[in-house]
Amino acid sequence: MLFVCTGNTCRSPMAEAIGRALVAGADPEPAVRVNIFSAGTSAADGFPATPEAVEAVRRLGFEMPEHSSTPLTPEMIAGADVVFGLTQSHVDAIRSLHPESGHKIQLLDPAGNDVPDPIGYPQNVYDDTARVILEAIRARLGSLTAPGN
Repeated sequence: MLFVCTGNTCRSPMAEAIGRALVAGADPEPAVRVNIFSAGTSAADGFPATPEAVEAVRRLGFEMPEHSSTPLTPEMIAGADVVFGLTQSHVDAIRSLHPESGHKIQLLDPAGNDVPDPIGYPQNVYDDTARVILEAIRARLGSLTAPGN
């Protein structure tokens, strides 16, 4: 599972941390191993998650391990079973980078809404963004584990 935003310092690291926590909490001995990563369409290598993103995840009751931003590559897309863009522009960028993976690239929010970028805003905006991400991941995990999928 790959989460993609722009700079890989706010939204996608929050999604990665939340996704890992939800998957780990769902079953202490899962039948299959789920690898969860994040990257950015315009990320530079090696930047930490913003302190506000780390705090927003902590306020939800999860921990964000040490994070280092990673630029999105075609190999990452090809290696993922499912790729979630945080906005439609991310989905479009992912598809243009690896068109043959189009079938597994989706917008994170199943309702079709973009997850707004909190960069530069106060902590309460990061907290709101983290809650939106949490609910979207819960919905996506539910649909991925539903019978017939």
